[in-house]
Formats: sequence, C-alpha cells, structure tokens
Amino acid sequence: MSKELTLSLLGIKELWFEKKNYNPKLIISFDNLSNEGLILLKNMLFSISIFVDKDQIKLIDNFSEENFFNYSKSKIFVLTNKNLDSNNDVSFFICPHPSQILADSSLKAKAWIILISMKRAFNESF
Repeated sequence: MSKELTLSLLGIKELWFEKKNYNPKLIISFDNLSNEGLILLKNMLFSISIFVDKDQIKLIDNFSEENFFNYSKSKIFVLTNKNLDSNNDVSFFICPHPSQILADSSLKAKAWIILISMKRAFNESF
C-alpha cells in the first residue's frame, strides 16, 4: 500500500502533496541586485513594515512583461526600476535601483517618497 493511500485512509492529508499557487499582491523586482543592494532594499522595506514572503510579497530577480500572465488573477503592485506597461490590473512604482541609491545618497529621498506612496496604495487596496 502506498504512503499516500495509507495516509488518505487515516484521514491525513500531507501538505507537500498539494500544489499551492501563490498570487502575490506585491512584486519587487530589481535586476542584478548585489548583496549590499539587497540589504538596503530589505531595510527600506522594513522601515515601512513590508516583509518579503512567498505568499503576499515576492522578490523576483528579472520581472518582465512576459511574467504578467502568471500574476493576472488579482490586483498586484510592482516595485521596480523599469518602465513596464500592462493591460492587467497592475500598479507600477518606479524606484531607483538600490545600487544607484548606494552610489548616490541624494536618491534616498526620491526612493522614500515612492515607497510611502506604494505602501499607502497597497494598504488602501487590501
């Protein structure tokens, strides 16, 4: 008797047999993110009480227009440094790349304003 059948007969459902589709509400994407840039990004997000997880908030290395069909089930927000267009229910927040912020500290104020706007829109939507 297979392990799956035995557990099923006992009324036990193993979680790893289920496939879970994640529909993130916020996608964060910056290409070629260095370790220092990742630390800065996580600190910036932490300062506005946003924490990267796999369910609601997802960090993607290279997000492009081709990725939209994967995330079209609900309204999403995208924080990125690229200008992307979409017909889906997507709100983009264009922020300087963390590497640029590390190189030029004058970009911190611009990034902060964008993050606050994104957090406000994110909270109002969900």
